[in-house]
Amino acid sequence: MRRLNVFLLLFILSVSLLVACEPSEGEPVEESSVETNDNADSVTVDDTEVEDTNETEEPQEDTGLEIPEEFPSDYPLLDGYIVTEALSNGPDSITGELVQVTLRYYDTDKFLEAIDLYKDFYEKNGYEIEYLVEHGEIDHGEGAFDLKATTEEKAHFCNLAKLPNDDFFTLAFSIRNK
Repeated sequence: MRRLNVFLLLFILSVSLLVACEPSEGEPVEESSVETNDNADSVTVDDTEVEDTNETEEPQEDTGLEIPEEFPSDYPLLDGYIVTEALSNGPDSITGELVQVTLRYYDTDKFLEAIDLYKDFYEKNGYEIEYLVEHGEIDHGEGAFDLKATTEEKAHFCNLAKLPNDDFFTLAFSIRNK
């Protein structure tokens, strides 16, 4: 019986807290710091900037997002990409220095070429490959490729993915300090 009373008390307190936190009908909801630009959202907090496209709409045209300046300029990139996500955190960020970029390619014939390009890039440029995993039917142009390569200062994560019913593939990079 005691457990039932404790449960009911917690339930009543939880419901009353939820009701108290809701804005009333006449009370305006505060404006958020999200800026909308066509189908892209941008949020800036401290020295962190996050840009992300609306995932419900699949952009086949330029989203207006750009690769952050902090992204290494020596990275090989295949032509014909659209930047769908871009994030850059400065050294004072809670996560430390971090650069993330997601690219979308509509030329699915480049999927295998992209996998070979990044395998070669990391193997030939002095990176220590901690793991390299291929999922699915890579030889048939479908599946995913995950790689983690490190240097003394940075950890690089690379993911390429092509789902069977998609007419595009994505390439995501995440580079952070160790």
